[in-house]
Amino acid sequence: MVNTSYHYDPEDPGDKIKPDPSVYLKEGLDLSQRKTQFDRLELHSELKPFSSQDAFRDPPDNTPEQELRTWEFRHFSKEGNSTRGQLIHYGTQWLARQHRNHGFTIFIFGPYARFIRWDRAGAIVSRKFIYKEDSSPLVEFFWRFSRLDAAGRGQDPTVRRASDEEATIAKTELQEWAPTNLNRPVFAFTVKVDNGETREFL
Repeated sequence: MVNTSYHYDPEDPGDKIKPDPSVYLKEGLDLSQRKTQFDRLELHSELKPFSSQDAFRDPPDNTPEQELRTWEFRHFSKEGNSTRGQLIHYGTQWLARQHRNHGFTIFIFGPYARFIRWDRAGAIVSRKFIYKEDSSPLVEFFWRFSRLDAAGRGQDPTVRRASDEEATIAKTELQEWAPTNLNRPVFAFTVKVDNGETREFL
């Protein structure tokens, strides 16, 4: 876990967005400068000092199911709108920079916390809980998350980073379609072909 809240992603200098403490895999990654690296991010958090900065509003306990269907879950205050926009910006950037099926955010505001699960269709947000009184949901989440494989953490199992040799071949043979930012990695995609077997493409 790295505190990236002071260092934006150098691959995206325009937005200069920098999540709060973020989780990365150590292998092959320089974390010494604590820079945000959305293309390698595994889990991120957003920390707000006040409960009024909650982006959402839970329905009262025992709310009838019919009313739950029409409950306005978004918190339409100035602070709520700002926080929700920030969370969405992070989630959008994260999924845009990785071949990822889903990802998780820990959102802490004042004494409360929520879990958010992002995917290509939107987000699922948990009810808030008072983590300062009972931190067991956070502890259990980290325990479970640390035991997930790459697919469980949200990475697309049909995509992998190309080896150095493969990347060199791709940049040579596919130069006509090279991106403007050559620092972006090359990927290998597993694709099913007509006979049901799979092949990899760069």
